[in-house]
Amino acid sequence: MVKATLTTARRALAAAAAAAALLGTTAAGAQAAPPDAPPTDTGNWVRVTVMQGDGPTGATSSALLDCTAERGDHPHTERACAELAEAAGDVDRLRADEDAMCPMVYKPLTAYAHGMWNGRRVAYARNFASDCVLYASTGSLFRLAD
Repeated sequence: MVKATLTTARRALAAAAAAAALLGTTAAGAQAAPPDAPPTDTGNWVRVTVMQGDGPTGATSSALLDCTAERGDHPHTERACAELAEAAGDVDRLRADEDAMCPMVYKPLTAYAHGMWNGRRVAYARNFASDCVLYASTGSLFRLAD
């Protein structure tokens, strides 16, 4: 069930990214982007989303991490940008906190990220057993609370 949900979520994420890319290339010339819109295909930015549960039906938190310009609403911009830069924009390569001690509580979360890093697309979706496991695995990137 989790694998099917993750596959569905990845397909939805890929479809959304493709639609955004198509809309971005046709609509960008017609009008300026609103101030809270994600940056274009240049720069280093990632839209991160965390959903409660192991599928797309739970409560959602989202933030824009823009490491190129002074915009976005990620609460830990400086630290998250440094960690992502160290991983060359690859969320799977973020340094895990191997000393983290997470309680054995199952409260699943699904983490998504999409954006651009040094001209390469970033796309990530993964389920985690709890917020502690999420933060221990991904550092500050998905830590959306202050």
